[in-house]
Amino acid sequence: MPKKKTTAAARKRRRGADDEAEAAAAPAVDTVEQVEAAMPPLPGILPDPAPHDGEEVSVEAIAEAVAIADAAAGAVAAIEAGMAATAEEGEAGTAGGEGQQEPPASKRSRTASAATAAAVGSTKRTENWNARFEELRAFHAEKGHFHLPKKDTLSQWARDQRTQYAKAERGAQSTLTPERREALDSIGFPWRLWTKKTWEERLSDLQAFKDEHGNCDVPIRRDEPQSLATWVDEQRKLYRNKQKG
Repeated sequence: MPKKKTTAAARKRRRGADDEAEAAAAPAVDTVEQVEAAMPPLPGILPDPAPHDGEEVSVEAIAEAVAIADAAAGAVAAIEAGMAATAEEGEAGTAGGEGQQEPPASKRSRTASAATAAAVGSTKRTENWNARFEELRAFHAEKGHFHLPKKDTLSQWARDQRTQYAKAERGAQSTLTPERREALDSIGFPWRLWTKKTWEERLSDLQAFKDEHGNCDVPIRRDEPQSLATWVDEQRKLYRNKQKG
């Protein structure tokens, strides 16, 4: 029985079927480059104008080749879409993991709120300081001295001003601003509680006391160990001891 002549169209169809089977069996790929590398060589989408080996190319073969090319292009488009979706999910996951970060506008809002709160707190502290200063000035105007009762809150405030003064003097951080120091200096506030005076200075104080009160009976103040009364008492003891020989 004579062999049936195989036409060019039949050969192309067979090659196309084999190629489709190989493509179906090929492993999954992730990138466009891998798709292109894994794709089997496609038959020419359009045949050369001249028939191959004197054989005619059928319309069916051309349509089949076009269908295979369209399928490959569709696969590439699907993979590209999948890669884009994966990238978007990754970005969303990263944003979710970084949920602690706030948008710039929200951050600016929180910063402004914190600055406002700090300004309000600073204003409140300034008001409290000014109120205490007025209390101290009124006390000095009435009493003529700064010998505050030890357990009084104003006395504690005065001690704190001396502490802040000492910090400022040694270059440490201090809440005693130049304006506050100037205000306290203006009313003669003593930065050190007990300043040791010379004998001549004490004698001058005693003379001033006598001129005012007509005697030298200076009352002893328990809260002022370096007072004029203590000095006078010491002078009397020295005199009595000298008299005894």
